[in-house]
Amino acid sequence: MLHNLSPQIVIAAQILKDSAKGDTIADRFKSVIRRERLDEACFMCSTEDEQFRSAVGGLILSYPDDAPERDAIQYEMRQINRLSTVLQAATLGMGVSLADVLDGEQKHPPIGLLPMWRERTK
Repeated sequence: MLHNLSPQIVIAAQILKDSAKGDTIADRFKSVIRRERLDEACFMCSTEDEQFRSAVGGLILSYPDDAPERDAIQYEMRQINRLSTVLQAATLGMGVSLADVLDGEQKHPPIGLLPMWRERTK
């Protein structure tokens, strides 16, 4: 999962995985994205995107390799990345169908990583 990320994101994710506490994915993610913990772990991250990816990486690493939660988190991140690609293509004037890019069959219920991420600053 972390093989194609920058070194600063991988380091921050390794630090953040220990702060993932809770019974649900949402509880663990909320504990990872606490401002003081995020600031401490992401001192090398220069953008909010890098912080988000570090937090998600820490969340993923907090589960064993074969945990179904890990698969659900990775699935949601793939969907987020695909949506981002569609939006970037649309801003360039390229005609891309959202239906062609996103999975037609939802394999996992939404976790809501982005809404939780945005909510942390309110």
